[in-house]
Amino acid sequence: MRVRSTIGRMGLWAPDPALVRMLCLAGCVALGMAAGGVWAVRSGGGGELAAYLDDFCGLYAEGPAAVSLPSAVWLYFGYAVLAWLLGSASLGVLLLPLLSAAYGFTAMFAVACFTQAFGRRGALMALGAMGLRHLIVLPCFLWIASWSWASADRLLALTLGRGKRCSAPALDGGYWYRLCLCVALLFVGLCLELYVTPSLFSLTLGG
Repeated sequence: MRVRSTIGRMGLWAPDPALVRMLCLAGCVALGMAAGGVWAVRSGGGGELAAYLDDFCGLYAEGPAAVSLPSAVWLYFGYAVLAWLLGSASLGVLLLPLLSAAYGFTAMFAVACFTQAFGRRGALMALGAMGLRHLIVLPCFLWIASWSWASADRLLALTLGRGKRCSAPALDGGYWYRLCLCVALLFVGLCLELYVTPSLFSLTLGG
């Protein structure tokens, strides 16, 4: 805080800590995506994986298929809820970057598997199956994870005895507004996953 005040007196621009945290976690997501793409290439798109994807696409060959509600709930709320819970544990300082990397890994691995199995057409298929989901989930996850990271950092400082003057992150009106907005967006995304995404994916198959 003292460093930032000094920078302010010097007339230099000081980045918002919340933005810095979000960018760091976004970098972890990007690293996870890179690892997921490499792993998919090394594992190959043939064999059992290609057969599984063929069977999966076959469900949509003649039109949209129903999506499992528990699966859709996990896909939209799973990572966000885990990130929120890690904000109440000092260990979240280490686990939140790992969770962000895991999110990126699973997202890119799925996309890379489609492209490995179906070539360029697989990228379009992946966009129809997962594009709308990640467009909604990723920004919500990053905001929740960045706040939780700050909370976990303060808890770690208190645990190590370096945070006597530290307080928990302020749960002001802005926090609750943004959290409710994230939950609302995720709920809208869940409805789209159940009723719109199957049709989008079916269109990419020519169904």
